[in-house]
This record gives sequence, structure tokens and C-alpha cells, in this order.
Amino acid sequence: MGVLPKLPRRDKVPARYVLPAYHMARRCDACERGPAVGHTRSHSNIATKVRRLINLQTKTIDGVKMKVCTRCIKTLSAKKEKTAA
Repeated sequence: MGVLPKLPRRDKVPARYVLPAYHMARRCDACERGPAVGHTRSHSNIATKVRRLINLQTKTIDGVKMKVCTRCIKTLSAKKEKTAA
């Protein structure tokens, strides 16, 4: 096997390779949970790669707009009810 080329430093990467500022990953802002990677199996047991994305919702929490998974929304609402009671 050949030697892999050395990757350029982040500040030396050409502009066409840098993602725009508005492009964000499918990751929860509260718990940092992201997509799960796995396989689907056909009848003949062939593995096909699959990305199982989390259920992200845009919510305003304390005046800040965030992408939050439904699990975190449920947890935050339970904590909010507990403190109110």
C-alpha cells in the first residue's frame, strides 16, 4: 500500500473546500448526539450502509434558536415541570 498524502492545514485549505457558515451538521446542540451508522441487511444478507438521523427540531430556548433532538426536548420539558411544581 502507498503512503497517504499529508492533509493541508485548515487555514491553507482552498475556499472551494470550506463549508459556508450557514451549513451545519445534523447534530443536537444540547447533547451533541449525531447520526447513527449501521447496516440494513437484505434477504441474501448483503449489508448496505445506512445513516439513521436523529429527529432534530428547531426550538427557541432562553431566547436562543437551537437545533435540539426530541429526546432533549422531552427531558427539558420534564425538568421545567419539576421545577415549577
